[in-house]
Amino acid sequence: MGQEIKKPKMWESTTIHERTGCHRMNVICDHDGDKLIRVHLETGKEGACANSLTLALTDALNEVLRLGGTVDNIIQVLEGHECWRKKCCSDIAANCLKKWRDRDEDTKES
Repeated sequence: MGQEIKKPKMWESTTIHERTGCHRMNVICDHDGDKLIRVHLETGKEGACANSLTLALTDALNEVLRLGGTVDNIIQVLEGHECWRKKCCSDIAANCLKKWRDRDEDTKES
């Protein structure tokens, strides 16, 4: 990781909605063109503990970005965890970030 990144005054947001094994998840990607600036994970209203952990994870992911990490660094950390409900929240978040990362490639192919 490198030096601290300064946020631009304006950026775009993309929201990706997915269903996990327990609830819905929204992954909001704030970006300046191709650069991910901030990510926000939101879970449904179920479970205060899950919501609190999701917010803490969001803070940690944004610290990685602030210190110069990339979306690929975040995807690597989130992937590969297991859940008894089969659709693990961290894997869903990683898949949403992959969708954001690969969005331009999808539009180029159409």
